[in-house]
Amino acid sequence: MAQIAVIGMNSFGFHVAKSLTKNGNEVLAMDQQEAIIDRIKTYVSKAVVADATDKTVLRELNMSQMDAVVLSLGSKLDASILVAMHLLDLNVKNIVAKAVSDDHVKILERIGVHKVVFLERDMGERIAASLQGVHIMDYLPIGKDLSIIEMSPLQEMHYKNLIELDFRNRYNCQVLAVRDTQTGLTLTPPEPTTSIEPHHVLTIMGAKDLIAKLSKKK
Repeated sequence: MAQIAVIGMNSFGFHVAKSLTKNGNEVLAMDQQEAIIDRIKTYVSKAVVADATDKTVLRELNMSQMDAVVLSLGSKLDASILVAMHLLDLNVKNIVAKAVSDDHVKILERIGVHKVVFLERDMGERIAASLQGVHIMDYLPIGKDLSIIEMSPLQEMHYKNLIELDFRNRYNCQVLAVRDTQTGLTLTPPEPTTSIEPHHVLTIMGAKDLIAKLSKKK
């Protein structure tokens, strides 16, 4: 069971806190508004009304001992950046921060936040990727240059094994998993001799531009 703090009980933070608790984690919820804390307190291990921009408060709440801290302060860019800096100063091992603009993303990444989530951009990219090729089933950007996709195999891949397909050299991608939609079996990682069938789903990691090219193939 992980100990996770969620700072900011806007819609994103509220649902993250509830989901983390549902998944068996010990969750500390924090917000300045008492009414919001009253709403979330029945769903989490502990809920406190406090000002996260006060570094002393964060220290007293033992943020440095948390397995992760989720920072969701909405459009309050100055507060978000200040709290992120406090958490970094306290040596929090894993900080996930929600950004609201490209500039916000750049600042949070530059000061050292471990994971920055920009929902509008990330979801837009996922939807665009799923629409740009009939083979793409799901898409997840990983940082600036990498992405992971789920896709049905191209016709040129059918009935060939991973050695024959030579993904690294031919497509400049790596196959992380192969799922058989008929049996539900997932091979993670797949054996080099795994034969790719039309009913398989491939999980592939590679550069964003190369995966975009791959998605346009028949």
